[in-house]
Amino acid sequence: MGILVDDATVEIENVHRTWRRKKPILRAILDGAAEIATPAFVSTLCICIVFRAGGVHQRIGQVALHSAGDVGVFAMLTSYFLSRTLVRP
Repeated sequence: MGILVDDATVEIENVHRTWRRKKPILRAILDGAAEIATPAFVSTLCICIVFRAGGVHQRIGQVALHSAGDVGVFAMLTSYFLSRTLVRP
């Protein structure tokens, strides 16, 4: 569960850091979100690759691992999308 809120937490902390530099709040939100958009996306993709790779193994639990991998990828991409659109300080 902690991984899912990391994108939002990092964005909020970065916006507050940018706001403390005496920028107007709207400019701080836009600049703070833009600074971490690419790094947050890359880290989310890395986690998605790991989840997806877990479901590729040819073993007895393949169906369970494949489904769990799909759920993990969906949750991570949803977390990233929501942190980019709905989360504002």
